[in-house]
Amino acid sequence: MSSKRDVNTRFMAMTSHYVFVPEFCNPAAGWEKVQVAKSARDTAAD
Repeated sequence: MSSKRDVNTRFMAMTSHYVFVPEFCNPAAGWEKVQVAKSARDTAAD
């Protein structure tokens, strides 16, 4: 399985504009998504 992602042009423009590198979850690993969501909630609460 390849780790390369097909990302649309508008998404890449957004990552360039906001200067971040996207980190994608593994579709087969549900536990990763929980950690990302918790991290987003923790950041929003600050």
